[in-house]
Amino acid sequence: MHQEWIKWRGGECPVDPTALVEVRYRAPADKAKGVRIEWPCPAWRLGWLHDGADDDITAYRPVPA
Repeated sequence: MHQEWIKWRGGECPVDPTALVEVRYRAPADKAKGVRIEWPCPAWRLGWLHDGADDDITAYRPVPA
């Protein structure tokens, strides 16, 4: 069973970099810019800092092992 979504406002990666996570982004994927990273994926592959772009992570949840 998955955990609840945890709101994210940007900053350093909040979990162990090797942990698998699912994320929600600020906006839907823009097909013209390419495909976003598929999830679940290791946390180290994601950009956790916010820069105001559509691909800012707004929520995450760890994937149970």
